Amino acid sequence: MDTYDFTVIGEVCLDYLEKKPPRPGGAFYSAYAGRQLGAKTTIVGHMGNEDEKLIVDFLEQYEIPDKYLQRVPGPTTRYMLYHVDEVLPLSVNFKKNRYPIKMPNTFPISDVVLFYPYLHLDTYINQYSDSLKGLDVQYDIDLVLGLENLSQIDILFISTSDVLSYTKKSFQEILDLFFKKGVKIIVTKFGQGGSSIYRQKESRIDIPSFQSNYQFTVGAGDVFNAVFLVTYHNTKDLELSGLSAAAAASVFIESFDFRSTPWNLQEEIKSRRKQFIHPEQAQKIKIYLAGPFFSDGERYMVSQTYHALKKCGFSLFSPWHEDGIVPRLAVKSFKKNINAIKEATLIVALLDYEDPGTVWECGYAYALNKPIYAIQTCTNSFNLMVNLSTELTCESLRCLIDYLYEKYGKVK
Repeated sequence: MDTYDFTVIGEVCLDYLEKKPPRPGGAFYSAYAGRQLGAKTTIVGHMGNEDEKLIVDFLEQYEIPDKYLQRVPGPTTRYMLYHVDEVLPLSVNFKKNRYPIKMPNTFPISDVVLFYPYLHLDTYINQYSDSLKGLDVQYDIDLVLGLENLSQIDILFISTSDVLSYTKKSFQEILDLFFKKGVKIIVTKFGQGGSSIYRQKESRIDIPSFQSNYQFTVGAGDVFNAVFLVTYHNTKDLELSGLSAAAAASVFIESFDFRSTPWNLQEEIKSRRKQFIHPEQAQKIKIYLAGPFFSDGERYMVSQTYHALKKCGFSLFSPWHEDGIVPRLAVKSFKKNINAIKEATLIVALLDYEDPGTVWECGYAYALNKPIYAIQTCTNSFNLMVNLSTELTCESLRCLIDYLYEKYGKVK
């Protein structure tokens, strides 16, 4: 029976990113990260036989054997991804390969195993009673909570924004659910804000994220999971495992192409700027989103900004999302907006459309000494009073959120 340092259980899919050729994703991202650490790595899972050559070429390049990858009829599951950016909502269209998967007759022996939600997952977990085991959770929380062998999982990785939006539960309620099921360690990931490590009756360990000139963020969480598990197996140091995982993710997202040279994670940890905002901390930052919503273009910009800021964990008030378009003399909505500006930590103003209502909101907020951060993607110039009332004017949403993390994040 074959023996490996690291095994990934899951499907190998194909990711189609805007204006780029397809690249293997899913379980491949984690397997690639394992190889970057020098771990002898394999994948137990499946792929569509129509894309076998493309995927196997990548596997061979990084010396990942395909022995335990089933070929099922048809194309591999495809994800068409848009707005591939840490701060923008990710639009996904996918075509799933739904051909039935057979249980393998043999399993590789492995020191470390990373599971993704998969058919017959309880059976797979049973095969690795002596291994260090990690499991990733995104939207499929009900499937994970229903596992009979969940207590055998050593480390659970939670994509915080996905789980919070899906369950509508509080952060602490989610932690309690999994601890009651016997999970030993929970790692909560919140993207650009960093991550936190939880153990019952022990202090939380906060892990910063690292500054990155990010280009394509898809797969960052999968890389994080793999590096965390392999490093923890080798060192038994949770904080070092978290820092190494965060550094690896920051390097990975800077390029569309997979690197062939190994990562120097200790150097990345030393040299990159760090930032951290826990979701409970971000929730205390109240943002009033000022911007017009009378045309499709205006509503699109308001909606994109709103969802991106929500994804970052900030508390949002948006007149469009509260009441929509109201009659000209809607006193109740007027008073609600006034109170929201008074309670806000800061104002985000969308200035592309030179909307008088947005300008009025900025003036009122300025009189209350509220900091105003503007987004202006066009070249139109405002007059002196608007220009000098904003603390910062950004040319993009990404610029704004990078600045908010830098200003309000706890930099270590």
